[in-house]
Parts: sequence; structure tokens; C-alpha cells
Amino acid sequence: MKLAAAIIAVAAVVSPATAMAEGGFFGFGIKVEAGWFIVNPKIKSATVRELQPDSEAGRKGVSNGDRITRVGECVIPGCRGKLAEKMLDVDVDVTREFEFLRPDGSAYTLELTAIPWPHAKEQHNEPH
Repeated sequence: MKLAAAIIAVAAVVSPATAMAEGGFFGFGIKVEAGWFIVNPKIKSATVRELQPDSEAGRKGVSNGDRITRVGECVIPGCRGKLAEKMLDVDVDVTREFEFLRPDGSAYTLELTAIPWPHAKEQHNEPH
């Protein structure tokens, strides 16, 4: 499932282990909750899940359960799905600024650069 498709869904989970996107990702999956308008819903929440600990996000302190409150110009809650898709469905080496909120209420901001999807690495290492 592409990350973009998950953002447009009413309530979706994106898994870096199973995602089929072509470009890059930021080192974690995202559980997205969105409104009922299927074409371009408002995002209600986006929560980090399945963090890749060796990713830049993991090394910089992002944790499973942290909420994304902004990525680029997309402020959550309230950002429309198509803008969220544009901010998150990126090529490798694209950098975005994220704002996160930890479960304890503390907020932090990070710049993260997209890395290849784990399945892309596995495909390049398979014997031909």
C-alpha cells in the first residue's frame, strides 16, 4: 500500500515493512485517522508506528506513539489528505520539517530526510 493511499483512507495504517511506495520514507510508519470525505479528507491525527530504530528519525529521538502535528506546511489536525500526501510521498533525499508531540505533552521539531523503503534495499540485495 502506498503511503499516499493510506492518507486518503478514512482510518489507515501505513507499515514501512509492507508499503509498496517507489520513493522514500522518513523511517517510520504512520497510523492516520481522517474524516469521512473520501476524496480529500481532513486529517484528524497521525501517529508514529513501526519506527526503524537505525533510521535518522530513530537516531534523533522519534518514538512509536509520538503524534505528528506538522509536516512541512501540513498542520495536523486539519490538514487535507492531498496536502499530507504531497508532504509525505517523497523521493529519497527529500528533507521535510516535522513537529511532533510526545505522549507526555512535550513538543519537538526535527528536519528529517527521506530514505529508501526497506523493501527496496532487500530487492537490490537479492541474487539475480
